[in-house]
Amino acid sequence: MQFAQPIFLWALAGLSIPIAIHLLSKKEGKVIRFGSLRHVRETSTQQFKSIRLNEWLLLALRCLIVALWVLLLSGLQFDQTKNQQWLVVDKSVKNHPLAKKWMDSLQVQGFELHWLADGFPTEEPANGSINYWESISSLRQRELEKVVVLSSSGVEQFGGMRESLPASIQWITLPASEHRFLAEAFQKSNNDYLIRLGTSSNDATEFETIRASSGIDSVEAKNILQQNVLIVADEAFEKDARLLKASLEAIQEKLPIQFTIQQQNTGNFKSNHCDWLFWLSNKKFPASDSASIVFYHPESESAILKSVGNKQWALTKRLSISIIKDANFTLQLASILIPESEKWKNIRQHDRRSMPDSFLQSSVSSPSTSKSFIENRFNYYLFILLLVVFMLERWIAYRKNQ
Repeated sequence: MQFAQPIFLWALAGLSIPIAIHLLSKKEGKVIRFGSLRHVRETSTQQFKSIRLNEWLLLALRCLIVALWVLLLSGLQFDQTKNQQWLVVDKSVKNHPLAKKWMDSLQVQGFELHWLADGFPTEEPANGSINYWESISSLRQRELEKVVVLSSSGVEQFGGMRESLPASIQWITLPASEHRFLAEAFQKSNNDYLIRLGTSSNDATEFETIRASSGIDSVEAKNILQQNVLIVADEAFEKDARLLKASLEAIQEKLPIQFTIQQQNTGNFKSNHCDWLFWLSNKKFPASDSASIVFYHPESESAILKSVGNKQWALTKRLSISIIKDANFTLQLASILIPESEKWKNIRQHDRRSMPDSFLQSSVSSPSTSKSFIENRFNYYLFILLLVVFMLERWIAYRKNQ
């Protein structure tokens, strides 16, 4: 318990006012009628002999009113934080040289060692993966005096709604060293392999694809994806069809996919079996249950390819060299032609990207935010109690004519 303005505690001297009023007040006596004053004698008894504390309940209520008013003026506060200091360590950095120094130093200072996992156990958990935003929320609810978190701050673990970092939590990011890994390998032919190498650091994860005449023994080479493509275009869309075909050829040159491309015009269109149908015409495209369809549908959208339904995409602009370059058309086209969800699940295991400290520090809440909320809430209840006591005192005083 503490006071924001302790100087106002001197006002507690005002408690003497209701006590003095009660001491100086006389209780109303009974009226006795008598006929003559000649038998009344003057007495030497002091006046204050007949004065005593009158109306104990009213005196207590009036003293309570003064005390509550003084507490409101002095800004009574209660410190809600628990006198505990925690060192919370992410399992991913337990072998980091800096982490060992922090752990030795802080434990000597009295910090309790906990692990960054559900429930913040004191024993090392089997699984160290956890959502960082949820961890910050859980630590805030514990209302600890001081928390130091040692973490790799991996980008993948900052999922969901962003939380503000309380001032009692010091989040320290321990940078990981650069990591090189083999992402995948594909065999295009007997002596032609595509090998994708990755490099991950705190700032970025990058990839490069190289051609090789042989595979890598430690990695099983996959067969490249085979796709049948049918391009149907009007005469007015002949240039669009040529640019689309060039983009497809560039994709299969660099990525693990092989296209078998056929071309038709809308006049002699025949529904052939295909995996992808590109409909470059103002006419309505044909329905298909098996093929994925990309059709021309002009819109003022920023994305040149827009998903409009199950296995359907709209090409929102006519193709030109400038449009393909500015809108990254080839890259966007590759993202819908090659399913990569399973591949990225494996690559995430090698991801070393971390959230910068500036990102976390920008969400630090004011140290007085939670305390001021508690203080304001307590003062609100104190003010309500003062009003209730004052109204009760007035009602009793009115009934007793005091």
